[in-house]
Amino acid sequence: MVVESSAAQFYEARVIGESTSRLRVQTVESGDMAYVELADIYRLPSTTRRLAPRTFAICNIDQARWVGCRILEASVNTANVTGIDTATHQLPWNQILTPTSLTEMNLKRLFDKAGERRDFEHEISRAGQPRTIPGWQPSLGKSVIAQYDGKWWASVIIGEQHGKLRVKSSETKHIVDVARDEVAPEPPYPTEISKKSRFALARPVSQGQAWIPVRLISVDALEATVEDLEHGRRTVPVRDLCPVDNP
Repeated sequence: MVVESSAAQFYEARVIGESTSRLRVQTVESGDMAYVELADIYRLPSTTRRLAPRTFAICNIDQARWVGCRILEASVNTANVTGIDTATHQLPWNQILTPTSLTEMNLKRLFDKAGERRDFEHEISRAGQPRTIPGWQPSLGKSVIAQYDGKWWASVIIGEQHGKLRVKSSETKHIVDVARDEVAPEPPYPTEISKKSRFALARPVSQGQAWIPVRLISVDALEATVEDLEHGRRTVPVRDLCPVDNP
């Protein structure tokens, strides 16, 4: 059987015990025990009928790994499907489950959220680097934000070697060498620069966390309304924003 443990999240399990409204199950992958509601289970083997393209389903893409999927193409014996990671798979119909209406709604939300994340990340990647402040130059001992491991981190310049800047993370003390265009001034920035930008990096709660890419909704002298996928829409001080270019 397959269990929907939470919205659009699934695992395969074996039935260990049964009561009127619940089953005691053991997960195939880890062997953990759990009690599940009858409404949250899908019986195996699958007897799924052929589903139409763009229909949501539950797919066994790797042995006992069941995930939400969407039908791309359907033939008599198999279907081409895609997951929220956009990877495609060709599966026989006995490895595809037809979701209930509630699960289908959960799957739609999951795919919509994944699409929003991809769009946001694409926009951020096209936004460019943090804006420069006229006259600013990186120098020894300055607090900056530095780009490494694909994100921006609060750092301090501690040296220069072979044309690169050596920076140390403000919190973890991790030391890396980065190019000069991979460091930017730590905010605050002039307000007029933020007002001309569509995206920014927002200061995280902890120095040990990466700066958060956000979309700028509005900016005044003291506060800005920003938006991102993890935290939604909120207000932050302008002094905590590093504006990024928009080519």
